[in-house]
Amino acid sequence: MNNDIFENRAEAWREISKKGKAHYLVSRAKTGIVIGFAISFLREFMRNGVDLANIFTFDFLLSLLNSVVIFPVVFVLLGLYLWGRNEKLYNREEDSST
Repeated sequence: MNNDIFENRAEAWREISKKGKAHYLVSRAKTGIVIGFAISFLREFMRNGVDLANIFTFDFLLSLLNSVVIFPVVFVLLGLYLWGRNEKLYNREEDSST
C-alpha cells in the first residue's frame, strides 16, 4: 500500500519536474496574480458592497496593486521552497528504493 502511494507521488513529481522549474514557478506566479485579484475584489465588495460605480477608488487600486505584486512574490518564494523540498524528497526516496 505504501509503495503505491509513493509511486503515485513519484509519478506526479516526475511529470511536474519534466516541465521544468521555470514553468513551475511561472504557474505559481500566475496563481498568485489570480488570487491577488480575487482577494482584492472580495475585500472591496465586503467593505463597500457590490457597487461597481465606486469600485475603482484610489484605495482599491492601491490595494489591487499591492495584491498583484505581493501575492505572486509570496507564491514564487513558496514555489522555490516546495521545489527544493520535493526534489530532495524524491531523490532520497529514489535512492532508498534502488
